[in-house]
Amino acid sequence: MTLPCAAGLSYLDQLTKQDHRKAHQFCYANHEPYALPPGATAHKPTQSTGYTDYSTASSAFSTLTAPSPWEYLSGAVFHFGTYVYEDLVHGRLDEKLRIRLFQLAFHLEDDTIAITEQIPNSPHLYDKKFLRRQRVPKTDNPAKHLTLYDLNVGQPVVIYGRQHMFYKCDDYTRATMTHMGFEVPDDLPAPVSQFAIANNANKGMVETLHRHINPDFQFAHFLKNDGKVLRFYAVHDDRQAMYGDRHCLLIHYYLGDQTMEVLKSVAGANGKPRWVPFVRRGKIPKRTHDLDKLHAGSPWPVLKTMPHPKQPIKDYHLFDQAQLPDKVEVYTEKDLGCGQSIWVFGRLLFMHDCDGYTKWYYKTHYGKIMEPIDISEPADPVPEITVPPHNGFGLQEDSVQNVYRLIPKTLVNDARKYLAIDRDPEDPIWLTFRLRALTEDPIAAERAYIMKYHLNDNSISINSPQYDWHGKFLEKKHVSKGSDQNSSLPEYIQPEDLYVGGVVQLREQCYVIAEADEATLKFMEKHPKQFPMSNMEIVMKKYQDLLRSQQDACHRLQQKFSSEAVQNGTASNELFVSTLMEITGNALTPHEYTTILRAYQIHPHIPLDTRRDVYRAFLQRAMKREMYEPKHRLLVACQKLDVSNSGYISREEMVRAGRATKIPVAGGVWEDFVELVVEDRGVPYRKEVDGLNWVRNPVIHCPVPDTMDAGFDFNRFFGLKSTTVRYKDFLRDLGCERTSVSARPF
Repeated sequence: MTLPCAAGLSYLDQLTKQDHRKAHQFCYANHEPYALPPGATAHKPTQSTGYTDYSTASSAFSTLTAPSPWEYLSGAVFHFGTYVYEDLVHGRLDEKLRIRLFQLAFHLEDDTIAITEQIPNSPHLYDKKFLRRQRVPKTDNPAKHLTLYDLNVGQPVVIYGRQHMFYKCDDYTRATMTHMGFEVPDDLPAPVSQFAIANNANKGMVETLHRHINPDFQFAHFLKNDGKVLRFYAVHDDRQAMYGDRHCLLIHYYLGDQTMEVLKSVAGANGKPRWVPFVRRGKIPKRTHDLDKLHAGSPWPVLKTMPHPKQPIKDYHLFDQAQLPDKVEVYTEKDLGCGQSIWVFGRLLFMHDCDGYTKWYYKTHYGKIMEPIDISEPADPVPEITVPPHNGFGLQEDSVQNVYRLIPKTLVNDARKYLAIDRDPEDPIWLTFRLRALTEDPIAAERAYIMKYHLNDNSISINSPQYDWHGKFLEKKHVSKGSDQNSSLPEYIQPEDLYVGGVVQLREQCYVIAEADEATLKFMEKHPKQFPMSNMEIVMKKYQDLLRSQQDACHRLQQKFSSEAVQNGTASNELFVSTLMEITGNALTPHEYTTILRAYQIHPHIPLDTRRDVYRAFLQRAMKREMYEPKHRLLVACQKLDVSNSGYISREEMVRAGRATKIPVAGGVWEDFVELVVEDRGVPYRKEVDGLNWVRNPVIHCPVPDTMDAGFDFNRFFGLKSTTVRYKDFLRDLGCERTSVSARPF
C-alpha cells in the first residue's frame, strides 16, 4: 500500500538525490552550447554530446579543431528525393498502385529530418508537409536515430513504417557529401504508375466533359486581367413601343473572364439614381436573332429547366454550351467602343461614353482614342401659362394664385420690410404727399387729396378731408403704374417713383404730386441712393451742367440775385426758386428745386436755454411717472465717477451714469441732453442733477412735447418755418463768384 507524502516528508531516493535541478537536454559550457545524452541531468558536459562525429568521414574534417560541431554544421541542409509505393488505395477501385513522391531535408547540425510531399501536375500549388522536423529513430534500434551514414542515393530507408527509396539529391548535397568522403551514386529516374499514364492521356477528354471549364480558357490571361473592368455608358431608346422610354445604361466588361453585365439607372427615393441589373453577368452572344427558333428545331442544343411552381405555364431554356457543335460568337472588348452599337438579347444599345481607365486601355492596347458623343436632346418647351385678365374682384395676386395652384395660398406680407421700417424710429411708416387733379374742371382742380404711401407693403391710401364721408377716397391697396388696371401681371408703384411734380394715374384720372411733408423729405434725403432727386450731389451737378450749356448763365443769375435780394446775402424762398426756374426753365423737376432750396435754407435759431428747458421738462415728467429720484440715484453714480471731487465729469461718463441708473427715457434723448449741457471742463453734474429734481425745481414755464426722439426738431415743435435762403453760398458752390472758395459738401 502506497501512502501519500505528509508535510515535510518525501521518498528516500529524493532525500539522497544530490542534483535537484530539472532535467534538460541542451546546456551551455564556457559560453558554448552542447547537448546532454538521454537521461543525463548533470550540468557539466560529458564526452558524448549527442551529436554524430563526421570528422572520421574525411581527412579534411579531422583537422578541424572547433569546440563544437555547431560551428561548421549550422545551417547545412542536404536535400534528397524519395518515393513510396502504396499497394492499396482506399476508395479507388481502378487504382491498384500509387507512387508518392517526397522531398527529404536532412539537417546536419542536429541530425533532424523534415519531409514534404510533392503534388504532381500542380505547379501552382504548394507542397504538402508530410513530416515535421525531428530525429527519426531507426527501425531495428529505436534508441538510435538516423544519421547521414544511413542516407544515400539508391538506398531504401524505413521511416515510421514507410519505406522511402532515395532516387536523387541536389547538387549541393552531392558536392558536400563527396567532399566529406561519401560515394554518392547517380540519380535514378522516378517510377510512374500505369494509372497516372492513363490519367494524363485522358486528361484533355475529361476536361471537355466539365461544363464549368471553358476549353479556350487561358489561365495566364485570367491572372493578368483579373479585377480589370471596362465601363461604358450606353442608352437604349424604345420610345417607339407602348410605354417606352429612353433608358440610361451602364455596361461592365470584365477582362478576366470576358463576361459582361448591363445595369439600368432608376430614380432613387433620395433623389439620387441607383443602378439595378438589366442583364445579368455573363457572355453575351452576337446571334440573338435565332432566339425565336429555339422551339422550332434550332441547331443549338437546348436544356429545358423545370418550371417555377407558382408559374407552371412558363418554361425556361438554357444553352448547353458544352455540347454546342460550333463555337458561339460572343462580344469581346474589340466589339465595344464609343459610337458602337451592340444587340443584347434583341435590344439595341448605343455606347456614347466611357470612363478614364477604359480610354487609357484602348489607347494603350489598340491605339484607339475614345471620344465621348453628345446624346443630349433639346428640352421640351415648357408651355406658358396664360393668365386671364383680372375681373375686378379682390386683389390681382389672389386671382393669380388660382391660376398657378389648385389650392391657392394666402398672400403673406414681407416680414423683412416690417423689420427694416421699425429699425430706425425716426423714419416714418408712410410717405405723405398732397395731390392735385389734372383736369379742366375748376371745382375738381381745387379739391385737396392726401396720399399716404405705406412703406411696409408698398400700398397706397388716399383721403380727401373736406367731404362728409370721412375723407376716404381710395382704400389701402396696391396701385399699378400703367393705365391698364386689369393687366394680368401688373407693376406696382414703388417709393422711388414718387416725387414732387410727378404724375400718378388713379381710376382713369391723372393726379400731380404738388407737395410732400417734412418727414417725407427728410426720409428721402436720408436715403439718397434710393431717391436720386433728393441727392444733393447729383442735383447740383445736373444744375451746373445746365449752366455751362447756356451762355452767361452764371452772370445773369448773379445779377438777378443782386438786384432783388437782400443786402446781407439772403433771399426769400419764393424769390430763390423763381430765379432758378427763370434761368434753367423746366429742365429740373419741382422736387429737385426743393432739394436745392432745403440745402441752403436758414433755419430759425432757438436759444440754447430754451432747448435745455424743453429737455429738462420732458425728463422731469418721465422721472415723475416712474418715481425716479435723481438725487439718490444719478447723483451717487456721478460722485463715484468724480474721483478728484472737482464737480465735473466727462460727457461719456455722464452718459454712462444715466444708463447705469436706468433713466426712463430713450438713450438718444439722454445723449442729446448731455450734449447741450456739456461745458469746457465737462458736465457740472451737481447743477444738472439739481435741475432735474422734479420735486424742488419743476420746469413750468415752457411747453412739454408728448414724445421725443434723438435729433428732436425744435422748429417743427415751435411751429417755426424757414423763409430765407443763403444764395451767396449757393453761388459760391456753383463756382459763379470770382473768389474761388472750396465747395461745401452736398
